[in-house]
Amino acid sequence: YRFGGNKLITLVVLTFQCIIHTKEVVNSKMMFLIAEGKEKTFISEINLLNALMTDAKAYSNIDDINMYQKLERMQGLLAGQQLYGNSALQAMSAMNRRLATYPEDSINAMISVVSDKVTNIDGQHLITPVEYFMRLCEENNDFSFIFSTNLRSEVLGRTWRPIGDKIIPVISDILVEGNGLSGSLKSTHLQMNNMYRMRPWRSNSVVYSIENFLNTDFPKELLKKLREHKFTGCGMCIKLEYGYFFTQSVHKKSKDLFVAISHDVKFHQGAPALLLRSNDSNINKFCDTGIFIGKAPIGSETINIS
Repeated sequence: YRFGGNKLITLVVLTFQCIIHTKEVVNSKMMFLIAEGKEKTFISEINLLNALMTDAKAYSNIDDINMYQKLERMQGLLAGQQLYGNSALQAMSAMNRRLATYPEDSINAMISVVSDKVTNIDGQHLITPVEYFMRLCEENNDFSFIFSTNLRSEVLGRTWRPIGDKIIPVISDILVEGNGLSGSLKSTHLQMNNMYRMRPWRSNSVVYSIENFLNTDFPKELLKKLREHKFTGCGMCIKLEYGYFFTQSVHKKSKDLFVAISHDVKFHQGAPALLLRSNDSNINKFCDTGIFIGKAPIGSETINIS
């Protein structure tokens, strides 16, 4: 990294292409880089990250958008390894944009990220890799795999649970913060901890001021940015008290609907979110997943979902 400029970019991109598919980066406690022919010169991942974040010339000279995107992903990968835990959604998001040689490579890499110890799952050879991945996450008390675009189970009490041969995150290639959605499985529902619920907007001075100041279709501009991270939602936007919620599917407006996010699964601009329907019981019905853009206030509660 001492060379700086374009030589730094070349080093980073080549290194990134070699290691981005491997589990060792996210699972390692420490990582060093070494240049060919420089056996006695080691560069730690934190020094490389510092160089990437402080060398302005390295960024200003880039005219290749693909190289720029790879550089950003490398920076995100190193920052995530340094600062945050590896939640299920983080593994899903990181792998959803990677090119795998074989279809099973992606799910196997995700499994390796969340399984760093001996598990107690019986008959793992009889279930699909995706099911095994979700059971590992449940064993680790992380239910953030719920933030996926998959179809859902029809089993009573488990209609929130994704099904399918693949598991696709609601958003990809983004630095997800937090250790995952904690909770506990009950016979009739999933209890989700440290959650926050938001109702549809009625009178929001903050959102109103932002839209007037920008003098633009703010939700439309936000949706464009989400598309860059492989968000495949229908485009429907629900204004909330503290921001915007973009749904995966179309839903009719109802006073029973509310949006829930986890304080332990978020990214810089917002968080993956759930669209739920309340009823007479304390167990809410799963309706959809989506993306919340905004900043939720402090406060949390337990939310049950069937």
